[in-house]
Amino acid sequence: AVEVDMKVLENKWKMEISVPGNTEAELWLPVAFTEVLINGIESSSTSKIDFAAGKRNIYKLKSGGYFVEMLKE
Repeated sequence: AVEVDMKVLENKWKMEISVPGNTEAELWLPVAFTEVLINGIESSSTSKIDFAAGKRNIYKLKSGGYFVEMLKE
């Protein structure tokens, strides 16, 4: 199972994600985030989707550990 620990601050979200071996995960985030850092590196979404709750950016994650920071203006 994918494990997630998330903290929400005023204009920043922080997540620690663990994706088990031999699996992949999709991270769906609102497009409202102006910057997304994955393991300290600015990242671009692999795709975008219009979802019932709004537009989302999708990030593909392979097995391993990730520290994700998302910033809003």
